Amino acid sequence: MSLKFSVDTWSAWSPTLTRVSDWQAWAHDQQFQAEPGQPDISSVPAMQRRRMSSLSRMAFATATSCARSLPVKPCCIFASRHGELGRTVKIIESIVKLEDVSTDFSLSVFNTALGLYSIFSENKAPSTMVVGGEDTFGSALIEATTYLVRFPDLPVLLVYFDEPLPAPLSAMEDPRGTAFSIALLLSAKSRPNVEVNFTYNDRRISDGRNPGLEFLRFYLSGSAESTVTTERTRWHWRRL
Repeated sequence: MSLKFSVDTWSAWSPTLTRVSDWQAWAHDQQFQAEPGQPDISSVPAMQRRRMSSLSRMAFATATSCARSLPVKPCCIFASRHGELGRTVKIIESIVKLEDVSTDFSLSVFNTALGLYSIFSENKAPSTMVVGGEDTFGSALIEATTYLVRFPDLPVLLVYFDEPLPAPLSAMEDPRGTAFSIALLLSAKSRPNVEVNFTYNDRRISDGRNPGLEFLRFYLSGSAESTVTTERTRWHWRRL
């Protein structure tokens, strides 16, 4: 199956890649000097800002940066393999210790980041939260393309974000994940600049790479095409 769309702009943030130049160097396998920083969520009121997890902060910051100059509110596709699992583990630990969990519980749902972004950006456009294991990013691309077909006049903001599994679940994660958030602004222009093809992987062997990060590397590096294989799917993207 083939998906075609235009990537109009992008934003990304991780604890070790905080600037545009860092990500561009990373995409070209070049050396860069990492500088510590925090994702910009200054548009969120201070009281709510203090309650946001590191995961939601990353997602909100990249989404805001990517959609800042838009004259209309975009449709939103947020995607995460694990979501607010760190907060969920804290809740379970608090229950075991007979401690209050009310403040954590309201922000522990899987669509926390999407809900916060919709509220604080006053975005009432259609939105979806996607999860699909190793294929989470690819599933989000499929969902985003569906939105572009249904609402061709509206851009789609795709935000893909995750963190490593918290202890004691970290022993189940192979390979070890990393903290990051990627935002892509997609549109249904008459001349798309990216084509994505995907087929079933009958070998059932993953190459261990993160599809979302590899897509961003492909896009920023200027490569003509790239392929990533998960346990179920072979993803191939090329520049048009």
